[in-house]
Amino acid sequence: MNFLHVGFAKAASTLLQHHYFTYENNSHNLLEHGPHDWRRYIQHNLVSAQSSFFQSTPPALPEVELPKVTFGLSDEGILDSPLDYSVVLERWKKLFPNSRVLIVIRSQPDLVFSLFVQYVRAGYFRGIREFTEELMWNAQQGPWGTFKFDRIYEITKEHFEEVKLIPFELLRSDASAFVHELNLFFERDVEVNVDRVRPSPSDVHLDLMRNLNRCFKHGLGLRVMHPQPSYVTGEGRDIVNQIDPPRINERSSRRRKNIRIWSHRIASVMERLPSSKATTMRSEYVKRYGDLFVQAFGQSNENLSNRLGIDLASLGYPISR
Repeated sequence: MNFLHVGFAKAASTLLQHHYFTYENNSHNLLEHGPHDWRRYIQHNLVSAQSSFFQSTPPALPEVELPKVTFGLSDEGILDSPLDYSVVLERWKKLFPNSRVLIVIRSQPDLVFSLFVQYVRAGYFRGIREFTEELMWNAQQGPWGTFKFDRIYEITKEHFEEVKLIPFELLRSDASAFVHELNLFFERDVEVNVDRVRPSPSDVHLDLMRNLNRCFKHGLGLRVMHPQPSYVTGEGRDIVNQIDPPRINERSSRRRKNIRIWSHRIASVMERLPSSKATTMRSEYVKRYGDLFVQAFGQSNENLSNRLGIDLASLGYPISR
């Protein structure tokens, strides 16, 4: 039995990849553990290539010393990939038809703000209002269109029999219950360190990164057709597409690194001032756009609550009631 963890992004994916889907737990995550040909195949074929470009023959599975190792994939980028989610599932099913699929969801307003932070780290420089409007405008082919969790669950069940959906909020309210649910589903007996892996930046730090991104554009701040660096597209695209890596990508990567270093240094100084460590931007966003999220996703959340018997409203999800 193989495993497939599809995300969502910013919903404990890093924690699961570092502490759960590991060799110590007899799990070989083909994206994290490789080898390189598998990483390139996943990022630049499986979850991103148009059908006319897609290479259906995967690399050979690596030889490993563990006798009971389970091969699979944990990739939070699947639901945010350029391809339709159903197409990615069909491709994976041809490779590993007997997979157990894990979906970790998160309250849509909180998820959007976390994505905003992630995009800023990758070069985005506009504000949260513009970010929300752009997500809505591109709903047909962007993350906003995947936030109807009841449909995501239904699509997954159309391809695989064993599907587990867990709210991220359970990790915060009862971490032992979160891990217990995972162990039951994957038939494991794993202890997981649930310390926060990647803390969110303060409001000061986030604003500094945005302003530096605006002055020194890189990654997602570049023009639409600009060759994107590896921290946006994944490693090895130049190898897959048989081209020399554009020199501009090296400059973009250096800018990103310098911006993250200097924004952290400046923010560390500024945060010594009173009230500068505040992280109220997220809570203010959730409050301000609450009605919008109820209108967009309230019915979907209610449908999922009824189907799975999970009280999403008590976990902070917008519900149409």
